[in-house]
Amino acid sequence: MILLIGIKEDPTLNYFSQYLQKRNEKFYFLDQSELGIKINVDTSTIYTSNMKLELKEITGIFNRVTGLNPNVTYPNYRYAQMSLLYHLIESSDAKVANKLVPGSTNFSKPFQLNLISTKKLRIPRSYIVANAYLPIFEEEVIYKSVSSERSIVQKLTSNDLEKPVTAPVLFQAFIKGDNIRVHVVNDQVFPLKISTKSVDYRYAKGEINFDLIELPREIAQECISITKECGLIFSGVDLIKSSKHNYYVLEVNPSPGYSYFEKEMSSEKISEALLNYLNC
Repeated sequence: MILLIGIKEDPTLNYFSQYLQKRNEKFYFLDQSELGIKINVDTSTIYTSNMKLELKEITGIFNRVTGLNPNVTYPNYRYAQMSLLYHLIESSDAKVANKLVPGSTNFSKPFQLNLISTKKLRIPRSYIVANAYLPIFEEEVIYKSVSSERSIVQKLTSNDLEKPVTAPVLFQAFIKGDNIRVHVVNDQVFPLKISTKSVDYRYAKGEINFDLIELPREIAQECISITKECGLIFSGVDLIKSSKHNYYVLEVNPSPGYSYFEKEMSSEKISEALLNYLNC
């Protein structure tokens, strides 16, 4: 039995659940928005009014839990149930992709980049600016969120130099080259090259192309190694291959929305690898 944890609106969880249905795999989707309302958890059981699932029946957990909205005051039992859910994920003997503590490594991108050690992968020069006007950079730079908060990666322009920076912002040297997303599942890698004229391919307005590629063996192994260094089983490693054939690592995503990428592939190899890990 595989346990999926997250919200019902999550497209990645829905995609993986449909894959499990096609494979006739047993699974239970724990919608955390129903926790403490229709679904309850204790130290050994997940149960509803008409279902009881013993935790010892679970072979694997696909965890995409999200935190409670900090702007909402919940009843105490909701907080208690979330605490029990967190305990379930962290203490489970089942295979988990991924546990909560390792999943927080990209809450600070500079912390994560300092956490990993690489021999073949380079890290772009990085600068953090806060409560100041921008300095004059001696190279082209991009800017993005310093935390795990989603932001649109953009190239710095001369018009931006007059704007004060009031919150921490991460600036990095702009690396011209090919974007590569590498999904790592345990000891397997699934690289995909993304071609677009946009700086941030996630928000590309023009043409965007996806191509399956093979990485050099040492680069693939580095992706596996830095995933493990972050304490992760499943990750989305963002690389750029420069025009000089150097590979730069931008981030290790601990909760990758892999369905977006797999839909562009001619197979379901990421889903298959994830299932095999959770089911073994």
